[in-house]
Amino acid sequence: MKPNKLTPGSNVRWESSRMILPEWRAKWLHHQQESKKVDPPMLDEQIFVEYFDLIQASELDKSLLIIEYWEEGFYYEITGAIVRISRQQPMNIKIELENSKQLTIPIEYIRYVGWA
Repeated sequence: MKPNKLTPGSNVRWESSRMILPEWRAKWLHHQQESKKVDPPMLDEQIFVEYFDLIQASELDKSLLIIEYWEEGFYYEITGAIVRISRQQPMNIKIELENSKQLTIPIEYIRYVGWA
């Protein structure tokens, strides 16, 4: 027997009248966006030292690095030269990007560093 609108336990009766309030939709979309967020990286001490050596070398000779970092739940990748390393706590690095903009990143949020 084929289900129809009156079949018990069926949701067909309400299929044609689906509706969602704008504020419910906004809340649902916000929830979807929040569920995509990831935690900040947890780096091993050896990897952290290796990345910091690359950052210091780039600061000395102004060579380009590829840096993947975490910000507000998402990972971003940039290419640029290290302008300055802040020695204060928390440690930050200032990067000059290819379009001559500068970006400051806390060093504990860096996930990957490599030569460009």
